Amino acid sequence: MANDLWEVLEDTIPFKLNEYLFFVNEKNTFVREFIENRNGEENGNHLILRIDRNSVTEGQNLHIQTYANSFHNSFSALHKLAFPNTYYNSNQILSRISEDNQLFIIQDNNDVKGYVYVEAVPLHGEGVIEYIAVSSEYRGQGIATKLMKAALHHLFSYEEIEEITLSVGANNKTAIALYKASGFQIKHAMIAYKIKKN
Repeated sequence: MANDLWEVLEDTIPFKLNEYLFFVNEKNTFVREFIENRNGEENGNHLILRIDRNSVTEGQNLHIQTYANSFHNSFSALHKLAFPNTYYNSNQILSRISEDNQLFIIQDNNDVKGYVYVEAVPLHGEGVIEYIAVSSEYRGQGIATKLMKAALHHLFSYEEIEEITLSVGANNKTAIALYKASGFQIKHAMIAYKIKKN
């Protein structure tokens, strides 16, 4: 039946696709075999982590600030270095800042040591930690942990948001350790696949 549905899908799409992308739970052997039988290639392993509001300790760190224009150059340089080929560049992030979408900074004399950018979507009960980065010379000082607490504090300030999930590369041990230390738990192990069409 899956093969029949696949054929119908390909015949129904009104344009030609060169590539199909999948994000599959590693336990879903049926879909994994289906993709592999179509010469699909693994394209990375990821973990889905979750935290609920009851797992978060109260309190916000006083050394964390919201974004100000004086941080522009330092923030932009750090974001470009940390995420060179990402979906939001620094100017796009800045254009998205609102009451719900916040950019939190830890700085010293307008030099951004680290930042976290979050988006709250209370209408859908969702909170997203889009980016977190710490400049290499300031790592190991607990900055990422403080930023994560600020992010969770902001997102869970919306009573509509009960849990937050995020995806992280399974080989990104530093990020996984940070998320676990902040109270996140592994929910799913996922595999990204790609099928290229000739």
